[in-house]
Amino acid sequence: MHLGLVGYGNIGRTLTGLLEKAPVSRITVLVRAAYRDALAGEVQDSRAAGRIDVTGEVDALVAARPDVAVECAGQGALADFGPVMLRAGIPVIAASVGALADAALFDALKAAAQRGGAQRRARTRFLPAFEQGRARGRA
Repeated sequence: MHLGLVGYGNIGRTLTGLLEKAPVSRITVLVRAAYRDALAGEVQDSRAAGRIDVTGEVDALVAARPDVAVECAGQGALADFGPVMLRAGIPVIAASVGALADAALFDALKAAAQRGGAQRRARTRFLPAFEQGRARGRA
């Protein structure tokens, strides 16, 4: 599997660490151009060397054709890059699900997914109260 990541802060780094033993053969990371060279050097010095490519351009991420992309960089990143990837047919998993409360952004993502034949996915943890209610059969 080829994974695309938008952002490489705490979420991106944690996800990459969790996937060390998963069947992910390649990861392409999109970061701000100003951080690209520093991150590329950091990656080359890590256990992930050879498995992670770093870019500062969304077009390069799209051209890499990941099987799925995970937004790990905040609501602005989802708004800026989600539609581009979805229009290119790349499924997107949004970590910043709060952005989906914005009806205009949600509609833009939905239209881009339909146009590109991709799916948009939202993942978040359930709130503890919801989890407790579900355990008791109330949710």
